[in-house]
Amino acid sequence: MPCRNRAITYSIGDDRQYLQDRCACVPSMTREKAETLNTTDLSRAWPCPPKVRKSSCSYSQAHRDFPATEKRRVYPEYSVDPKNHPPGEIDHFYPLCAGGSNDVTNLWFQPATNVWNGKNYGFHEKDDLEAWICQQIMTNRLNPLEAFDKMTTDWVKYYDEVKPGHQNEPVE
Repeated sequence: MPCRNRAITYSIGDDRQYLQDRCACVPSMTREKAETLNTTDLSRAWPCPPKVRKSSCSYSQAHRDFPATEKRRVYPEYSVDPKNHPPGEIDHFYPLCAGGSNDVTNLWFQPATNVWNGKNYGFHEKDDLEAWICQQIMTNRLNPLEAFDKMTTDWVKYYDEVKPGHQNEPVE
């Protein structure tokens, strides 16, 4: 798994130190979980949650809502203060649009800046990869099971292989 191979320590703003690994997952918490890897499930219309005023929703729209209490459970796993943390977000490790779960085991704190080998692999870069993956799945060019395997094996390597959206710039 990508989040289980090596750790690096990096500092931010006020010199607090955070132990993060290559992609910032905490193995005890983030185990990458999918609810479905079925292309039919991902491409069909779903009933919308009450907050969404549409007649039908995509898989992602229908499953996006999850309790703030679940989100709050993630911060301590990353030694991050929910009220005073570095730029970043609680995100799904495996994206909803590709069948990812709202389960806390698929959530992680992902920093905006996460330099690896001179390049940033923060949440904007991962968002680019997720959008590419979901577009590929929806157009039947990528099997969701293959996407799940590549994302959960090493999303950074997968990002560099497919070069989605805008490319990250070298960080000096």
